[in-house]
Amino acid sequence: MPALHDRAWTLRERLAARLRGLPWWLVAAAGAVSLLSGVVLLIAEGDAVLLRLRLLIGLGFLLSGIDDLGSALTRGRGRILSVVSGLLAVAGGAALCAGAVPDDGLVLIAALVYLSSGMSKVVAVVRAQSETPRVELVFGVLDLALAVLCAFLPAWGVRALTIVLGLRSMIVGVRIVPLACTRLRRAQRDAARPPVVREEDGRGSVPLQGAEPRDAP
Repeated sequence: MPALHDRAWTLRERLAARLRGLPWWLVAAAGAVSLLSGVVLLIAEGDAVLLRLRLLIGLGFLLSGIDDLGSALTRGRGRILSVVSGLLAVAGGAALCAGAVPDDGLVLIAALVYLSSGMSKVVAVVRAQSETPRVELVFGVLDLALAVLCAFLPAWGVRALTIVLGLRSMIVGVRIVPLACTRLRRAQRDAARPPVVREEDGRGSVPLQGAEPRDAP
């Protein structure tokens, strides 16, 4: 069964995976949107970050719940657990997206999500299961700090989430736009070119694929 933070970030992971198969100009546009949304979060009030959290976590729960229900159809053991967890995730995601959960409850859910994320990172470092233990440990501690702020100082937690999510969106946009306009554009352009195959014809000549054959003298 997926961890709480895995469910919450399902939408973000799906979007990142979908971007890899899009044309370079759409990827660049998505990066620009991410950059602008980060700026908006940093200059807007706390309601903006709460709305973003509500949609991000709510849709993440919905998608992960649908995945659980789909896997229950093909799973032999654990089918009942998948159905129950899927229904709970779908119901929770729908409640978040519909605004049925108050802002205080949303901040508490964010605290649980970041607690789950931070603990998983720290545990991975302790068990030597991380390829970048120092970076993983730093982000794990930051996630735990966010969880504590959201749980015990909600107002400060919302401010911290505004800064973290805003900066993350800006950093993602700054990274994506130049990469899409250079490397991805070049790679997709090269992939669109027809392959050129050179073959030796036994007489030292090297005809190109697609060239008209010439009769032997």
